[in-house]
Amino acid sequence: MIPTTAGTGSEVTFTAVFVRKNLKKKEGMNSPYFYPELALLDPELTLSLPPAPTAHTGLDALCHAIESYTSVNASPMSEMFSLEAIALIAENLRACVHDGKNIVARERMLLGSLYAGLVWPTQELQRCIRCLIRWRQIRRGSRPGQYDDVAGSDGFQFASGVGKICGHR
Repeated sequence: MIPTTAGTGSEVTFTAVFVRKNLKKKEGMNSPYFYPELALLDPELTLSLPPAPTAHTGLDALCHAIESYTSVNASPMSEMFSLEAIALIAENLRACVHDGKNIVARERMLLGSLYAGLVWPTQELQRCIRCLIRWRQIRRGSRPGQYDDVAGSDGFQFASGVGKICGHR
């Protein structure tokens, strides 16, 4: 697999997502047969991605990383990859959105997305969507203190600035 966005980390996951436009539905399926044999990350393939999809896919990767880190299924290894993904995305997404030709930021975003994809099986899906909107109101069902750890790794500051990243005030 060779990704052209830094988003879901799908280049290392066991999931395929299908959009059924006629039904206005997004559906997915999982299979061990979907795991790729090899994933190649080439930041040059992401240079032409416009700002809006760059922001959206980057936020998707951020959500995967936060979901995994705060999951009750987290392990020391998934925590390590999750926090590194959060840090890489927090440090580079703005640069990618505002300067799409920044090859170093694009490379780091791909790595952050890959890390988030590696830990995807540990996450509780869709928890982070609410996290980005109401950070402190979603602790129920998560491991106590984990959101504080994410906040300490620049995640809170980053998450609270999501609107600015996407061009909203």
